[in-house]
Amino acid sequence: MSRTLFRRWRERGGRAVHLVLPFDDVMEFALALLSVSPIELEALGWTFADRKRLLDHFLAAGKRLESRFA
Repeated sequence: MSRTLFRRWRERGGRAVHLVLPFDDVMEFALALLSVSPIELEALGWTFADRKRLLDHFLAAGKRLESRFA
């Protein structure tokens, strides 16, 4: 996201964005998060708690999606 676009987004309230991804993409992203080393997490300004929170969100979203199609 360019700085200008990011600034406009923040000025307009910086609302949360709802993305809908196929289950396979969600799991691929979750696996990619798991492969990030502690040094890379630190470089991103993330903590293990941040990563765990996002992974927990993906797991919950995946379970909801899976239950809708069962």
